[in-house]
Amino acid sequence: MKAQLFLAIAVVQAIFFVLLVALIVINRLRRQLAGRSQDDSSPAVALAFTRWLLGETEVDAVIATLRAAPPAVALEETLAALARRVPPASRQELVDRLRREPWVRGMLARARKRAWWDRLAAARMLTAAGTEIDRELLRQLLADKHPAVQTAATGAIERIADRKIVEDVLDQLVDRPLVVRQIQMSALLRAPAFLVPALLERLVPSASPRLLEVWIALAEQSTDPACVRAAAELAGHADAQVRLAVARALRHFYDPRVHATLAALLRDTDWRVRAASCRTAGSLSDTAFVGALRQGMVDSAWWVRFRSALALAQLGEPGRKVLRDARNGDDRFARDMATMVSGLSDGGILELAES
Repeated sequence: MKAQLFLAIAVVQAIFFVLLVALIVINRLRRQLAGRSQDDSSPAVALAFTRWLLGETEVDAVIATLRAAPPAVALEETLAALARRVPPASRQELVDRLRREPWVRGMLARARKRAWWDRLAAARMLTAAGTEIDRELLRQLLADKHPAVQTAATGAIERIADRKIVEDVLDQLVDRPLVVRQIQMSALLRAPAFLVPALLERLVPSASPRLLEVWIALAEQSTDPACVRAAAELAGHADAQVRLAVARALRHFYDPRVHATLAALLRDTDWRVRAASCRTAGSLSDTAFVGALRQGMVDSAWWVRFRSALALAQLGEPGRKVLRDARNGDDRFARDMATMVSGLSDGGILELAES
């Protein structure tokens, strides 16, 4: 009885092993055939796009070539072609034609699938062929739980987003992974008509400090004067991280009205804010800050002394004079810092100041 049981188990295991090997072989053959198909169709699609962009053929030829290719290849080549400098009118013509294609509609419909890679394909297709009618779909994909889907959908913000979508992205930035946040911030900067008014509404003291940090950084990158001035108004915020963000935001923006703001930040109670303010003072190249930077040379924090010395070196002869005085002064820490920075080349000072 036991021998028969062991024999039956061995037969089942053997059958299972054979089926497993067959599955592996079939899957490999299927992948090879799919890869061969993609290898054969990809050059044809790329050539059709190249000829269209050179004006040698009509968009109908491109659409026909895309229709004959595997959807994955068609999507990749479409994204690659649209990444070039395509005239707006030509791009719109292509998008209008693509939206009539069943394979495009089918790929966009994958946004409702459970697997994240299906939703990713839909998000990438939306970037290539999305229009204003897809705004609700864009909103859905931007709020997706998977970072890859969020990132792919971000590519459609510049072309089809509206004020509400931009506001939603702004409000969700703080919860995004750092890489996704940076990509979405870059996309928002390419939609200033919606971004600037939305930022101005949000740069208020009552907002969450965590959100303010991100929004102030975005205001800095936008270089919009109204946004930077609104950020400067938050220099007295109770949260040190917000004040730190303000100090950084003023780095590439000089306005006499923010002079008093930066002067106050140079005396902040938090050493990180003082250090960032020193860096900003050096970037602005305003000798009015020489006195405050001289005080920074005797600060209790090493990083503040370092940033003060670098900033003084950027302010020309008035700053260099302070460094020379510090080298001959009684304060050992200021003397050491002045000696170190004075020995740097102009290129080294600029490199360290920007780091």
